[in-house]
Amino acid sequence: MSAKNIFWNEKWIAGICYYVMVWSLASIYGRVLGVSMEWFQELLTIIFVASLVLVLIRKPFLIYAILVAALVLLFMIERFLMPITGIIFDRTMDIGINLQAHFSGGEDIKAESIVFIWIAMVVILSSFTGVILNKNKKTSLLLIMYLISFVYYWYVFVDAALMMMLVFLAMYFFMVGSENYFSIKRVGDEKSDGGVSELYPLWMQTAIRYAILIIVLSYFLPKGYQPLNWEWLNKFIYDLFPIVEDMRGGSQYTRGSVEASPFDLTFTSYLESSGRLGGPVILDDQRIMTVRADGRYYLRGNVRQIYTGTHWENGDNTFTTYKTGQNFGPISEEEDPHFREKTIDILHHYFASKTIFGPWKTVEVEGRGNQKIRVNEDGIILMSDGIYKGEGYSIRIQQPIAYQVLLAMQRDEKKDSLPNLQAYLNLPSTVSTRTIALTCRITEGMEDDYQKAIAIESYLRNNYIYDLQGENLPENDEFVDFFLFKSKRGYCTYFATAMAVMLRIEGIPSRYVEGYTMGDKIEGNVYEVTQKEAHAWVEAFIEPVGWMNFEPTPSLPWIHQDESERIWADMDRERELYDEEETGPKKKLREDLDYDFLWDHNDNEVVTTEEDILLYKLILWLVIVLMGIVPIKFMMGVLNYMKLEKRIKQMPPKERVQHIYQSILVLLALSGYACNKGETPYEFSSRIAYKFYYRDEIGIMEVTDIFVRSKYSLNEVSEEEAQAMFLFKEKLEKRLRKNIGAREYYVRKYFYRKLG
Repeated sequence: MSAKNIFWNEKWIAGICYYVMVWSLASIYGRVLGVSMEWFQELLTIIFVASLVLVLIRKPFLIYAILVAALVLLFMIERFLMPITGIIFDRTMDIGINLQAHFSGGEDIKAESIVFIWIAMVVILSSFTGVILNKNKKTSLLLIMYLISFVYYWYVFVDAALMMMLVFLAMYFFMVGSENYFSIKRVGDEKSDGGVSELYPLWMQTAIRYAILIIVLSYFLPKGYQPLNWEWLNKFIYDLFPIVEDMRGGSQYTRGSVEASPFDLTFTSYLESSGRLGGPVILDDQRIMTVRADGRYYLRGNVRQIYTGTHWENGDNTFTTYKTGQNFGPISEEEDPHFREKTIDILHHYFASKTIFGPWKTVEVEGRGNQKIRVNEDGIILMSDGIYKGEGYSIRIQQPIAYQVLLAMQRDEKKDSLPNLQAYLNLPSTVSTRTIALTCRITEGMEDDYQKAIAIESYLRNNYIYDLQGENLPENDEFVDFFLFKSKRGYCTYFATAMAVMLRIEGIPSRYVEGYTMGDKIEGNVYEVTQKEAHAWVEAFIEPVGWMNFEPTPSLPWIHQDESERIWADMDRERELYDEEETGPKKKLREDLDYDFLWDHNDNEVVTTEEDILLYKLILWLVIVLMGIVPIKFMMGVLNYMKLEKRIKQMPPKERVQHIYQSILVLLALSGYACNKGETPYEFSSRIAYKFYYRDEIGIMEVTDIFVRSKYSLNEVSEEEAQAMFLFKEKLEKRLRKNIGAREYYVRKYFYRKLG
């Protein structure tokens, strides 16, 4: 074989290896980024880009010729057709800004940028591979770089990476064998050793056979596709390189690569595909959504009504069709004071679903385009087109105010008015007599449904162990009986099922709800939701207020009706009542009172611009404004507080006592003694009385008595009692100032206006 033939054969084999190697890893890049191309289009694109790079590597002078031709072409288009340079510049800047935000973990790669980024990655990969193969560099660098890439992508759930790694190894060994053969052949020809020529067919056959053997053996040998699940390592990598988390999502949640379906807990590890309850679970920390909201909410995804003894099933799921932007849960004028309107924004990350997630009660959805949505009686919402990775929606909700306030407002909801009442009360015959007996013992002597629900919730939270390694349900056992009397440990599905069944035993309508809670706050009022926040809880219909959330799982706190929200609702309702009943100076006085001290608003909006100079000017302007706002707001807080104190002192003693008591509740909550959910004022004061007792002066018990008489009695309150309440409040303020420090105290009081 002549030297010329050896050269061309060597180049031909190196070329084949080059294209196959580039394709093996470039196709993985396409999967991860979510490139929406047919396989042959993707292959042709890779071949075209790799060929162009190969030509430029072998003939570098062409780079200059191409650059000159491109500049001339741009000039001609700019001069005679359209201003294309500005479009190219803006598009490049947009991709750059998107990539910068993506690498910092701030946003997903835009759909219109994916192909450009993928082509850029193919160019880089082709350049690296081509230089090593054509410039006689160390091929071991290829082995290291490619293997690290394939192993990494396999780790982040891209199963195709394993097969592509086998293809690469086959090409690599084929290439190494060929290089060794041609080296020996070249030396043999120089020494005129004709025996070397006979090695060519044998060498090629051996290389090809071993390459095929490697692929076949590697493919059929036992192996596991389950990725490593080291949570500490995942967290470390995510914190160090935020982009790694995005890579774990792959392309499996993008529009066009998967068909979205309605949500239930079988999407998580909490439930078997059969729906059978129980068994150990391993939670995944993959991020699925981010939520912008004013606080934490339960995000409902599915409601089940029928309990069989081993699992939950859906009842009559009749859906009504609406369009995005259409109000499907209008509130009457009479009901309007019972709710507070809120807006929640949700963005999908590594998740695809037809389900619209949101709290009870969601009344409107805004999404991409003019899509159809379907809503059933339980408030489950499905979007016909689905929501995929990188897509989001906004929901408008009507949040019911606190239970005690609804009672005071005389809300009158009856369970007999429920369209499918029996669905929320049905129980299988397998429910054990000892489950019924235990429920009756827990609620013994209670007449009120709310008290019964709280008692059942508290019993489950305090007497059973939260454990992800729950036992599998034995073949002939009923699930609730097994949990309550045998295993006595489990996770959310155990607790929620038990409470729903026990409520039904007491004749209280209940429904089993699946969805997510909201995880950590990552910035401002944006919360992260991972698969670890998958959850099941209970909604019960409590007369006379309607559906309410209950949380029997001890690993989670109560989310909605915390002390600050209940105080806010009480005070807001008082203000509404006064506005309705009073006129003249008293009404004006009510409008001037400031109740914002209970809230620390943090609704800062991030302004983004592509012009760096404008951005820097805007930031500088904001800094200057904020530097002036802080002292001004502090001074306004001082003046406002003085004005408020003066106006309160001018009120009649009865009104003054009620205002002072609300301020006392806030001070107690900030001191770590908040009123528990469902506690009456007397129960609350009795529980903490030993902490707030002053010799020869009134304590919290006497303060509570004065407040209750002022609010619920027709008798007047004396000036001395109002003054005593005021002195008690001042003592609490001094105590709080001593505990948290003077600086923190005055900031809360005058800047955030959180003290009354």
